[in-house]
Amino acid sequence: MIGRAVAVLLALVSVSGQVAVEAQPAGKSSRVGFLTPVAAPGPRQASPLLDALRDAFRTLGYVEGRNLVLERRYAESRLERLPDLAGELARARMDLIVTAGSQASRAALAAT
Repeated sequence: MIGRAVAVLLALVSVSGQVAVEAQPAGKSSRVGFLTPVAAPGPRQASPLLDALRDAFRTLGYVEGRNLVLERRYAESRLERLPDLAGELARARMDLIVTAGSQASRAALAAT
């Protein structure tokens, strides 16, 4: 399950990232929102989807803290929070919003 999700995520990031690369002015950081219905990982826990997202952007030349700003929003398993969190990302004018799951995708689509 995670393997398939990572493959889909990488494909989406590759397509979206290529568009962002072409449109990106020199010296400007790309702002990417990450919206997920699950809880935030603990300080010592791995997040396979977030790690895959970072790796995909790294292959495109984007590194968090250098030319990539990654804004994370976690619904903490409370799906009713997704629309508000998606709205936060939309108001923050992200260049791209990456979602995990269909509920988060619908919320992001409605917010943008």
